[in-house]
Amino acid sequence: MPLVVKVQKIVFSDKEGDFVSIEDFYIDGAPSLLRLWYGNIWEISAETINLTRLPNSSLSSVDNVTKDPKKIEFISGVTIQEIVVRKFILSPKLTGFLDEIAFDIRGHLNVDLENNKLNFLAKINLTNIRFIRFKFTN
Repeated sequence: MPLVVKVQKIVFSDKEGDFVSIEDFYIDGAPSLLRLWYGNIWEISAETINLTRLPNSSLSSVDNVTKDPKKIEFISGVTIQEIVVRKFILSPKLTGFLDEIAFDIRGHLNVDLENNKLNFLAKINLTNIRFIRFKFTN
């Protein structure tokens, strides 16, 4: 049973406002026919991801997250064949540079929760870096 999702715009925010927006998000996948509770995703893509700042979170560490041993895990893993972000933008507020940093990402991901393994391979191409201009403050 394939799953295809297209979303024009996704915005994440916290108490301080928006911190990331994703435009033209697309996912195409299905449960595995060979492995029970395993997801196969052929593509996850976005035209633009704009990260303006890091989220304001009260969670200080992933060590604070507890796992209920009685809870049954339904997903044993997932494979994402192709991850594509055509333009990933880091804002000057986030980086401290005078100009935004933009790059594209292509890669794939394999998560095996049964064996606690994660494999992620990505190729990143900077698209607007000729030189980096810093701003200095006292």
